[in-house]
Amino acid sequence: MMTFDSFATSRLHVLWSRIGAIIMIFLTLSGCAVVAVSAVVVTASAVHDRRSVETVVDDQRLSLAVRQTLNRSNQFTGEASFEVSTYNGWVLLVGEVESAEMIDQATELISGLAGVERLFNELVVASKSRFGQTARDGLVTLQVKAAIADIKDLPQFDASRVKVTTRRQVVYLQGLVNERESARVVDQARRVSGVKKVVVVFELMAEPR
Repeated sequence: MMTFDSFATSRLHVLWSRIGAIIMIFLTLSGCAVVAVSAVVVTASAVHDRRSVETVVDDQRLSLAVRQTLNRSNQFTGEASFEVSTYNGWVLLVGEVESAEMIDQATELISGLAGVERLFNELVVASKSRFGQTARDGLVTLQVKAAIADIKDLPQFDASRVKVTTRRQVVYLQGLVNERESARVVDQARRVSGVKKVVVVFELMAEPR
């Protein structure tokens, strides 16, 4: 019988082999030996994810592809600023751009990428976030994560499975959760000081029996 430790080790072996393949792809694309791989951060926590290890890595790869696609577009230079977060093929795009046309352009560019199941384009026409706003957003994210971690009475709930992104004090929640978990997480996030709005990007699953 396979133990949890051996199962986890097997998943991690598959994980790191896929990460190695991604790094090799970007080495080939960049044509040099220096590649920013910090975005491909998948650790042992992936073992506890409701996604498969392969899907976790594919989501990381898709986020990289989205960033690369937008950065290659002449439209997204200057004051444009954005963040990308992907969960189970659902792509969340947040940030600030200079015109409504750029928002439409982002939708057009990203929708055609392989692996995009759904796109949540939350770009807004506004000035680029400055350091003070970014710092406030980072603090809000930490506080929301702490509030979610306080949920102890839901069976099989793991706060690490909820992805939290904050932009201009608007909190975006991603993950694969059931309805009860979604309701509790949203309630906890709304109670955090400094949160202006909570946007739910959860994929709902069946309730546990």
